[in-house]
Amino acid sequence: MFSGLKCRWIAFALPVFVLLVRVCAGSDAPSPKHESYTFNPVTIVAGGYIPNIIAHPAEPGLFYLRTDMGGAYRWDAGQQKWIQLLDFTDANHYVNYLGPESIALDPTDPNKLYIATGMYPGNQGYILYSENRGASFHIYPLPAPFATTLGSNTNGRAEGERLAVNPFKTNELLFATRQNGLWKSADRGQTWAQVTSFPLKSTSDPGLGFVLFDRFASGRVFVGDLADGGLYQSADGGATWGLTPAQPSGKFAVLNKNNPNLTRKPQKAAIDSEGILYLTIGDQAGPNNMQNGEVWKYDTKANHWTNITPPGALTVSAGGRGGFLGIDVDAQKPGTVVVATFDRWEPIDTVYLSRDAGATWKDLGWLAKYTVNSIAKSPWLSWGNVPPYYGVPRFGWWMSALTIDPANSDHLMFATGATLYATSNLSAADTATAQGSGPYWDVEGQGIEECAILGLISPTQGAHLLSATGDVGGFKHDDFAVSPAMMMTNPISGSGTGLDWAGQSPYLMVRTGDTAPFGATSTDGGSTWTPFRTAVPSSLAAAISAEGGVIYLSNAQYSLDHGATFAATPTSGTGSLPAGVSAIYADKVRPKVFYAFQASTGNFYSTYKADGAEDGHTWTLMNQSKPLPASSTGAIVPVYSIAGDIWLTQASALYHSTDFGATWTRVNAGGTAGLLTAVMTVAAGAPESSGAYPALFLYGTYNGVQGIFRSTDKGATWVRVTDDTHN
Repeated sequence: MFSGLKCRWIAFALPVFVLLVRVCAGSDAPSPKHESYTFNPVTIVAGGYIPNIIAHPAEPGLFYLRTDMGGAYRWDAGQQKWIQLLDFTDANHYVNYLGPESIALDPTDPNKLYIATGMYPGNQGYILYSENRGASFHIYPLPAPFATTLGSNTNGRAEGERLAVNPFKTNELLFATRQNGLWKSADRGQTWAQVTSFPLKSTSDPGLGFVLFDRFASGRVFVGDLADGGLYQSADGGATWGLTPAQPSGKFAVLNKNNPNLTRKPQKAAIDSEGILYLTIGDQAGPNNMQNGEVWKYDTKANHWTNITPPGALTVSAGGRGGFLGIDVDAQKPGTVVVATFDRWEPIDTVYLSRDAGATWKDLGWLAKYTVNSIAKSPWLSWGNVPPYYGVPRFGWWMSALTIDPANSDHLMFATGATLYATSNLSAADTATAQGSGPYWDVEGQGIEECAILGLISPTQGAHLLSATGDVGGFKHDDFAVSPAMMMTNPISGSGTGLDWAGQSPYLMVRTGDTAPFGATSTDGGSTWTPFRTAVPSSLAAAISAEGGVIYLSNAQYSLDHGATFAATPTSGTGSLPAGVSAIYADKVRPKVFYAFQASTGNFYSTYKADGAEDGHTWTLMNQSKPLPASSTGAIVPVYSIAGDIWLTQASALYHSTDFGATWTRVNAGGTAGLLTAVMTVAAGAPESSGAYPALFLYGTYNGVQGIFRSTDKGATWVRVTDDTHN
């Protein structure tokens, strides 16, 4: 057993959330048997874009949401948090399953759930069908030609829903595809056929943006053409189709000063029990770069359209930008409608509320009662307490997800590019007249973890974990179960791209990112940061030497003065480092020793010198007599407790060196070459017993099984520590 030791935490980015494994058990099994480990996500709370929230129309409290690249969730009212439904996804299906393009619910059976998945075009898409609210799924591959056209993380993901269940014939689904028109399934998503009566057989991406059945009128269904514009409708369940009569088309009523030729594209729609369809219109697919927009309502009984755009919501005629996207109606109160601006940015986007079917509007962002407690569940949303926030949040951006609770008219949720907010007193807006006197809002994203993890470190002292993340910079975690009080600041990066700690001075750190000056150092374990005094290129990786005196960047620039100045490493001549090497890594024990690998040649380089005279920036080819295979490397992992001890991963192999990279041994788990066949990353954690070699954790395929494996004998044998529900 791992007893008498302070457990070291091993963190894996898999691949949009951080998975924590506590090293607490040992085994000498010669085959990949399984051991039970407890897995939990590291708490950040959301951290990415949520394109939509879908409410079941008949089951109180039943909500689902889709992220763009981090799976799908169901709200658990008992636990008061969102539950991830797709943790079973393995690495081979990451871009297939974890990218939910659309979610559809059976309005007559709250147990039935459909998720159309596919993160990027070119990858196989699937229908995930559940009869138990996502506890398990039947998985059906989508057919050609639209099987490889889904794009949950591409433009057009803000719209929807593209997948819908016919409320009057619930075995039947319609799918509005991105490139191949409208498709229909009559067997709950198992097989599909193109709807030949639909006028558009093919489109350019993003294609058709949504399907909406009118659940109050049998046979009526609407489809929005996001690519070229136009709202189509059928009154006979899809037997015949046509453009909705007299609909708004062509140029906008108010032209964008900088681009007056923009034309209308339907974005999202909602229909109430009185047959009024509410529609948001923009000039292009979201979530990027919308420049104009309107809000309209359509009386399906009178065949009459009315422009109900909130006055003053956009300033496009004066050179502003933005449109509208998120929209919903109150199931209990016809005439109540909410709509969100989109891509407006300045002023920040907002939500408008109307109680009279769009005749008048109230700006919920202006009325919002936000306090510091609004973000207590996710305090980093203060964005560093810098202007314009000063610790108090505002309404967000990319608000395509906007939902009034069908069972509680006071409960309104909206999601942003970073989190999910909710109010339970929407009616406070009805009498509010002063700024800040309306509904109170707070975070309702607990359970959602969708940060794109771009770098992780777990130093031997100080915080358990520090991360570099996409879109929200990075975090320091002292407690895995608590959302950090602050994101990394000074600077606040859009995305953090590099992170490292000094092996013998663990409180010394370096990070890099995409915000000028694109790097910073810390002397207190990541609590505070000092920006580089010299700007470096954006979005590099970084390493810091064991004693903390040398910083190396992945473009082979180095600093000897903690980021005040940088010099370029020569690419030819004595002591040079050739162009085209991988990211540079630091030895964790020996001062001023760095490592780099050149994939095109298999050459491994180091600043190591046998006489101990390293300067931290003069390089030597270490394995000249026997290069490694010429193949890209996933990671170079110097062991935190032994100088010159290095692990290196390639796509199908793991290599080990104990002499600073001069010689290498391929690790095949007991000498059988076929056992370890795929290697994605490796990490070194606490040893099984005091003084023993660190335990290794590997994410890959061993003996034909994919997962995370542990070895306590330097890779000779491996034990699986994940299971089929946590891949």
